[in-house]
Amino acid sequence: MDISGIQYKMIVMDNVYLEKSLEDMAFRAKSIWEEKAWDVLVKRDVFTVALSGGKTPCWLFQALVENKDHLPWEKTCIFQVDERYVSHYHHASNFRMINESLLIKVPVLRSNIFSIPVDYKNIEAASREYEKTLISFFADSGKMIRFDLTVLGMGIDGHTASIFPGEAAEREKQRNVCSVFLDDIKENRITVTFPVINNSAVILVMIAGSSKAETVKKLFNDKEWDSPVQKLNPVDGKIYYILDKDAAALL
Repeated sequence: MDISGIQYKMIVMDNVYLEKSLEDMAFRAKSIWEEKAWDVLVKRDVFTVALSGGKTPCWLFQALVENKDHLPWEKTCIFQVDERYVSHYHHASNFRMINESLLIKVPVLRSNIFSIPVDYKNIEAASREYEKTLISFFADSGKMIRFDLTVLGMGIDGHTASIFPGEAAEREKQRNVCSVFLDDIKENRITVTFPVINNSAVILVMIAGSSKAETVKKLFNDKEWDSPVQKLNPVDGKIYYILDKDAAALL
């Protein structure tokens, strides 16, 4: 894909947006969130969103806070995509970041926030409990687990959510939620799996920074490259990529 000479803020492909800055990325993502929310609420009473951690989504959260009066927070249910197995007060907690950057600043009902539990002695028990929460919530609405919107990022190694190259979670097809142990950094995590992610109505992938440029190049141009992010493939939905100019520099 050759994007040389293409003006920023234009659609590069039908599902890829190239933006000039993090603020522009956030505005684009906010617009997709807002459009999807109101579209869903024409048909039913609840809009479901799954959020991942990372630095880039913070810009989206800021844009949502700045435009909070235009969004149906009282009918929005927030879930987590993944979490480090640490206290929600820990500096590395995804929930802490999401809560401090977004949830406490918008009028979302606390009863509509579904965080990944981190207070079990056994991480496997915690992952099973979150899986039960998802199954129960969507069973009540007569559906399979299907988020209206799932917001993701991408790591330099091509990981997304907490699904890393070569890990068992990358191949998981039966479980909706599983635990992950990253041996190289000695870290436990819990993540929803590809069967859930790919069943989302909309998947939004935000990628920023020059450190991601080589990985982005592989994502769009290297058919032989095998990575978790390339396994994002909605079953019956749409996927959008939002890139800043630095991440797209090698395309």
